Amino acid sequence: MKNYLAISSIFCLCVLLFSCTSSEDKVQQAEENVVDANQKLEDASLDYKVEMKMYKQENLAKIEANEAIIRDFNTRIASQKKEAKEDYQVKIATLEAKNTDLKKKLDGYNLEGKDSWDKFKSDFNKELNDFALSVQELTKKND
Repeated sequence: MKNYLAISSIFCLCVLLFSCTSSEDKVQQAEENVVDANQKLEDASLDYKVEMKMYKQENLAKIEANEAIIRDFNTRIASQKKEAKEDYQVKIATLEAKNTDLKKKLDGYNLEGKDSWDKFKSDFNKELNDFALSVQELTKKND
């Protein structure tokens, strides 16, 4: 029994000695963890900026396409009767103003955090899709 207690005590002592790390090791590990975390944060920030830039470019192209459709429609209605033409011009002016607002909103967005970015994209996509439907609706009525 004495041997068992002695062996158990030696085993416990060895486990304690080998499992404990020095303060220097702990500090070094903590510094490495901080460096890793900072690198991950930088990578995420860069990915976020790249995503935002691509999103803005894609949607700016859609806005410009809407502008072209509106310009083309404006040219097509030039030969309409005066009353119809005036009605269309009022609707076109409203659409042009909304398109300009969308462009300003897209250009004016600044980095505010991932949650804010996701909300902005969701809201902006809905607005842009609704606007595109309005443009389609108006131009199809005239065809």
